Amino acid sequence: MNILILKKENLKYEFDDFFQLDCLPPSDFEDHLDLRIHKFLMNYYNDPIQSITIPLSITNSYLEFSGLIFAHHLRLTRNLNFCDVPVVFYGVLELSEILKLTPYARILLSQNVEYVNIENYSFDKIKLAINGYKSKSIDLTKLKEFLFIESSRNLNSHHSIANEWALIRYSRFFETFVEANDLIEKTQSLNYTKTLHFKFTELYSERQKITQKKHSFMPEINLFQVTKVVVIDDDFAKGWAEFYKFILSTNDIKFEFYDVFDKANSKDDLISELKRYTQEIITNTKSELIFIIDLRLHEDDFELTSQNNLSGILLVDFIKSINPGIQIVISTASNKVWNYRKCLEHNVKYFTVKESPETYNTRKESLQNIQELCWQIEKAAQNSFLASLYTKINELRKKQFLLGSKNPEIDDFNRIVFGFNGQFSQLFNLLEIDPDKESIKNYCLILCFQILERFCDLKTIADFNIRTNGSAKVFLADGTIIDVISKPNNDILSKIRLIRGRFNFQTESANFTVKSFEVENTFSLFSESTSIDTTAIIKFISILTFRYNIEKSVIEKLIELRYYRSNVAAHLTGNVRADFKLSVGEIIFFIDLFEILFNEAHNC
Repeated sequence: MNILILKKENLKYEFDDFFQLDCLPPSDFEDHLDLRIHKFLMNYYNDPIQSITIPLSITNSYLEFSGLIFAHHLRLTRNLNFCDVPVVFYGVLELSEILKLTPYARILLSQNVEYVNIENYSFDKIKLAINGYKSKSIDLTKLKEFLFIESSRNLNSHHSIANEWALIRYSRFFETFVEANDLIEKTQSLNYTKTLHFKFTELYSERQKITQKKHSFMPEINLFQVTKVVVIDDDFAKGWAEFYKFILSTNDIKFEFYDVFDKANSKDDLISELKRYTQEIITNTKSELIFIIDLRLHEDDFELTSQNNLSGILLVDFIKSINPGIQIVISTASNKVWNYRKCLEHNVKYFTVKESPETYNTRKESLQNIQELCWQIEKAAQNSFLASLYTKINELRKKQFLLGSKNPEIDDFNRIVFGFNGQFSQLFNLLEIDPDKESIKNYCLILCFQILERFCDLKTIADFNIRTNGSAKVFLADGTIIDVISKPNNDILSKIRLIRGRFNFQTESANFTVKSFEVENTFSLFSESTSIDTTAIIKFISILTFRYNIEKSVIEKLIELRYYRSNVAAHLTGNVRADFKLSVGEIIFFIDLFEILFNEAHNC
C-alpha cells in the first residue's frame, strides 16, 4: 500500500490505484496538529504500507510545514510497523529554499526521504521512483541529527509538561497491578503522549526504560490515624486523582478532590471558592486529615514575581490560620529551590517535585521520586496528630483555669501556662518543628511536668507541708478537705503507701525507685524519707486520686515518666537504657490528662 496524502479539497482529483488517497482528520477546537497526525498514523497501525507521498504542508497554513512535522511523527512513532518506509515530499520550491525557511526541513536530508519539485516531476515519475527505490535501514542515532523538536505544542508551560510526564513515567512502575488500571488508562489517553516532544524525549533520552515484569513497584504508605486525604491540584483530571487513589489504596481512607477548576474564573474567585471548600472540610471532619496541594492552581501564578502570592501559598496560609497543626504536602512541577524555602517559611515541611523530562532521570531515580513522595505523605500522616493537639490546647487556652477568679496566684498561673508564648504555646511550637527529635520531646516532657507541678502547687487545689509540719491536705471541688498526711506526734502518718521497684527501661546498675503505690483507708506509718522527689510523687498521687479520681494505671504512668524526666530529659544520669526513647504519645498523654484537670477546675 502506497499512501498519497493530500489536502481535503484535493481529494477530488483522480489518480490510478497505485496510490491510496487520504487526508488529515478534520480539526476541531481541541485537536492540535500533533494529535491529528497521531490519529492518522494510528488508523494505519497494522497496515502493510510501503511508502508515503506527501506535500510540504498538509494544512492550509503553508508556512507551518505540517508535512515535514508529519514525517517527524512517522519516524518517532516507533511502534508503527511502517515507521521507516520511504517518504516522498513534493512541492514547488527548490530544496535549498526550503532549508532556509524552516528547521523542520532538515529531515529532507535524512535516510529514506526524497524531495521532488512537482513543477519538474510528475506523479507518474514519483510512482516509478517509489517502485525502484531501495529502502535503507534507518540509523536512529544518525536520524537524531536531522530532527527538529520544539516544546510540546499543546502544553503552554514547563508546569504542564512536567505534570503529564511525571504521571506517565510513574505509572509505568504500576502497570502489572489491577488496582492501577484506571490510572494506566488515563495516562495512555493523555494528549502529551501524542506530541513530538514526548516521542522524541522517550526515544532519545538517556533514561532507562521501565518494563512491566522487572520493575513493578507497589507503594505501601502508612497513614497512621489519618482517615481522609484532600487533594487540590488543577491537573487532577489528567490522572492525578487516580494516581493518589492507587498509591494510597492499601489504606481505608476517604478521598476528597476539588474538581471545580474553571479557567474562566479569576484567581481571586478561585481562592475564595477554595477557602470555602477547605473551611467546610475542616469543620466537618472530626478525625485526622491531610492535604496534598499543588503550588500553582491558576494561570496567573505563572506571571508572578512574588512567591507569597502563589495560589497554593495563599491556600496554605488560610488552612494554617484555621489550625496550624494541619499537615500539608506540596506536590508541584516547580523545581525551584526558592519555592521550597517559601513553603518552609509558611510552615509546610513536606514538599515534593514532580519529575520532568528535562531532568533525564534514570529508572532508579524515577522510583526514588515516587518513594520520596510516598515518604512525604507518610510523614505528614504521622504528624497529623498536631491538628487535634492544637485543637485541644486551643480549647484549654480559651477556657483558662478558673477564668476571672481575681486570684493573683491563679492569674499568674494563667499567664505562664495559657498566655502568649506561654508553656502550652511553647509545647505546640516545639512539636511543630520536629516531633521526632529526641531533644524536642524531652523538653516538651519537662514543660508538661512544669505545668502539672505548677497546677498542683495552687493553694486552691492542695496544701502540702510534709517537710515542715508533716501535713498534706487535698481540697475537693465540693469543699471537702482530705487529710493525706498527718503528724500527730513525731511520727509521720500517711494514707499513701509507696511501692518501690524497677522500670523495664532502667539499667542494671540503677537503684530501685518509687514505681507504684497503694491508697489506704487509714493512716499508717510513713516509712519513706521526705525528700523533694518523694514529696512531689505523693502530691501527684494525692491530688489525682482524691480530687480527680484518676485511674491508678494513669498515675503509675505519670510516675514512670517522671523518672525518665529526672534521669534523661533534665539530667542524663545513665540510669536509663540508651535504646529507650520517649514517644510523642507520652506528650499527648499529658494533654489528655490536662483536659480532665482543667475542665473540672473550670467548671467548679
